[in-house]
Amino acid sequence: MLFASKKKIEMWVECGDDYFYGLDGEKKDYELAAGFYEKAAKKKRPYAAYMLGLCYELGDKDLRKNNEKAVEWYHKAAQLGNEDAQKRLASGKIFVPPPPLGDNQETSITNIDSANSDDFDHLNLTERELEIFNLLLTDAPPKEIAYNLEISYPTVNFHTNNLYRKLGIQSRAELFAKYGRQ
Repeated sequence: MLFASKKKIEMWVECGDDYFYGLDGEKKDYELAAGFYEKAAKKKRPYAAYMLGLCYELGDKDLRKNNEKAVEWYHKAAQLGNEDAQKRLASGKIFVPPPPLGDNQETSITNIDSANSDDFDHLNLTERELEIFNLLLTDAPPKEIAYNLEISYPTVNFHTNNLYRKLGIQSRAELFAKYGRQ
């Protein structure tokens, strides 16, 4: 009986992976993945708890991003000994995307303390460059920015390079030095 129970839990984890990564012909679906991971996480599987946290942190069209739940599951995974969850929590880099711009709001750089938006008008930054600028200041990795903006990694690099050129800088370190971290 115990063997059958362990096998069922491992199947939940495997199904979660199939939906999270889009394996075995399944379409990526974090909501379905989260459902399977949660079943296994409640049976004290550290990997499943970590992956459930990741589902909530990243979110998708079916599963709303929820960093509070992500942190909660990362803590549970860390308590169960999952090193990835421990590192994720220690990094302090759980990504919080900026709120979407409403139709009646102007695009502006809102995360800069040392400059006002007038200082950037002459640079002709695109809306996408402004989004990436703000996300770069959160210390989010480029692949995470790509995922959250639903663009490719090379596209993030393209806009980042244009942004750096327009700002007269050459690296993210210079960006932090000049504009600070969020």
